[in-house]
Amino acid sequence: MRVGRITLISSGGVMDGTEAYKRIRAGATLVQIYSAILLHGPYVGTEMLKTIKACMEKDGFKNIEEAIGKDVAIESEQKPQLQQSATSAATAKAPAAASTEPKAADTKQQ
Repeated sequence: MRVGRITLISSGGVMDGTEAYKRIRAGATLVQIYSAILLHGPYVGTEMLKTIKACMEKDGFKNIEEAIGKDVAIESEQKPQLQQSATSAATAKAPAAASTEPKAADTKQQ
């Protein structure tokens, strides 16, 4: 399930189909396998696809679109609203600190 219009590309450390599938379930719509090709040869992609297909079948997905982002919890379809940070909220609620400087009335000598 693809949410929104953002394409997430995962790269680095993808050496087998299991890792590629984990990245897809985490939301990647593209997975770069350049390092795997360099280290294992040009046919590593074919093996990765077999593994990804086996993982999808095990999880009950009929196509890759169903797996994309499956491990990502989406709380709401609405746009997120800006929330006040905890520190600014605490500052806004905290009473003003008493000044340690003497007031004009206190500085007059009697």
